[in-house]
Amino acid sequence: MKKRESFIFCFLLSLLIFSACTLSANQEQKLNKSLGLYMQSLSNKTILHQVSMCHPAFLRYIKNKGNDFFKYVFNPNEKEEELIFSDPKILQIETNESEIHTLYSLKKEFLFEGENKIDSIKFVAISENDGENWFFVNYNMYSNKNICQEVIRLIK
Repeated sequence: MKKRESFIFCFLLSLLIFSACTLSANQEQKLNKSLGLYMQSLSNKTILHQVSMCHPAFLRYIKNKGNDFFKYVFNPNEKEEELIFSDPKILQIETNESEIHTLYSLKKEFLFEGENKIDSIKFVAISENDGENWFFVNYNMYSNKNICQEVIRLIK
């Protein structure tokens, strides 16, 4: 009987931990919609759409660094052709009150100088209003605590 009680306790505890780290159906639906649009803007190289989906604090930082930095961040590599982003994977979700940060990886497939290439990128989807709206930022920028210090990093 002890083994069964122990198993049930562990099972319930794991369910509690798992459910504490997941999104509600409404939050997930809005995130999936925003994520789909973001992936489409990356694949289609629609820079204006990428800019509109960038987290406002990071966008201000990018703009303040000047045109060359802005082009570096948002202007896709001209030599990358037939760009496709797919296979989004949630690596981590952290919440604090109404703020949600979700770390993703994406598979990046493209032609580079006639050769098929596969790579991946990481980025963070951020909602500051309990999943109503989502913004995105490259993980390298997000993890650099020297920039946009007003943005709390929930993902370490």
